[in-house]
Amino acid sequence: MDSIVIYGGSFDPIHNGHIRTALASSRYFDAKVIFVPAKNPRFKVLDSTPSQRLDMLKLAIKDLDPSIFMISLFEMDSYDEINYSIDTVRYFKNKFKQANLYFLIGADEANSFSKWKEAESIASIVKIVYVPRPGVKVDEENIKKYNMACLPFTKTGEVSSSGVRKLENIDIPLSVRKYIEENGLYYINELKKLESQHRLSHSISVANLSYRIAVSNKLKNPNDYYVSGLLHDLGKDLEVNNAKLIMQNNYPKYISYPFWTYHQFIGEFLAKKIFNIDNNEILEAIKFHATGNKNMTTMGKVVYSSDKIEPSRGYDSSDLINSCLSNCQDGFIKVLKANQEYLEKKGYIVDNDLTNDCYKQYLGE
Repeated sequence: MDSIVIYGGSFDPIHNGHIRTALASSRYFDAKVIFVPAKNPRFKVLDSTPSQRLDMLKLAIKDLDPSIFMISLFEMDSYDEINYSIDTVRYFKNKFKQANLYFLIGADEANSFSKWKEAESIASIVKIVYVPRPGVKVDEENIKKYNMACLPFTKTGEVSSSGVRKLENIDIPLSVRKYIEENGLYYINELKKLESQHRLSHSISVANLSYRIAVSNKLKNPNDYYVSGLLHDLGKDLEVNNAKLIMQNNYPKYISYPFWTYHQFIGEFLAKKIFNIDNNEILEAIKFHATGNKNMTTMGKVVYSSDKIEPSRGYDSSDLINSCLSNCQDGFIKVLKANQEYLEKKGYIVDNDLTNDCYKQYLGE
């Protein structure tokens, strides 16, 4: 007898936690997994259209076995304004009359399950399976009343769709990340309000190169490198008077520095204020990405390098990119030296202590 896991949700967007859960449930129940994206989920304001969520879902599972992992458009194609789970499980019971049906829900949903429409009927048609979540205790009465089972899997990762939308965690398939970039969704839409299209394209390129370098060098938390690269120029397009005001109120130590340096400090400020970034390594990489500094972190070196050599810069930076991909520490030195030579050739004078300290430590000057 076939076993089928029904995996519903808004998937706004789908993330790697969803994928890990689907894989785990398929293994545990020896079952096929059918993703059922909701058209208009109750109690949620969606940040993308149904077609966009479906596009991302298709991209996320395209490399999985299509005979095991598939998508049902039952809810999306429904004429009903709101879909209820009871209608969904009845549909699948009618379609797969002889199959063992499992209905996957989260720990929070397990606690509120008694409030669902025809909850007892749902539990009589399918086996309710909840996915445990750290810090969430599931109501024992609900488990007993609705004969729920627990999927013994806790390695979903600390990721949520809301967290992805806010750029708190971007543990998502690369294909989904690219789709978000190309379609201006979620955090990219927020960046559009702060950066010109040209600046945004540069920031996305820096983010992706930073991520590639981190992965190639086997660095921890490569997604953090992406975030730092993406936000590095947040302060670049700010109006002059606003920029000076932020510097006066928050970075008086650097107020005497040349104006071109201001955007790196303002970028750190806006990353904290707008995107609630509290990762000090990400913030420091943004704060000194233009000038460099002494005692730079690995992330700081990677973002500095990526900013200078990302492919859309308009010159052949392939050798420097390959150097950073091979060894980000050695690559940084080469990028720093190349940037110094470029500035000297153009007749620019280094007029700040941060860059001078950087040259002194890393170039021996």
